[in-house]
Amino acid sequence: MLSTTPYDANNLDANKHAIAVAAATAAVAEAALAAAQAAAEVVRLTSGGCGGGGGNVLGGSHRRFVEEVSAVKIQSAFRGYLVSVLSFLSCS
Repeated sequence: MLSTTPYDANNLDANKHAIAVAAATAAVAEAALAAAQAAAEVVRLTSGGCGGGGGNVLGGSHRRFVEEVSAVKIQSAFRGYLVSVLSFLSCS
């Protein structure tokens, strides 16, 4: 059966663009994850002492909290950046 709809180059270009944006977004998300893990490692290394808790009673749970907050801050900043990039791409 033959298609009755004409070839639409604009639709094809839009699909290719959407796929390219999705691939770029996935790559950047992986980079954000790596950055969050690096930030958590920096927090771990700079928290002081071998226990990582700086000697307080909560120790490891405080360190974990600081790591999580650091990761959330990095991810939030990155998501804001993605929104600005994607809104720019949708305007062009």
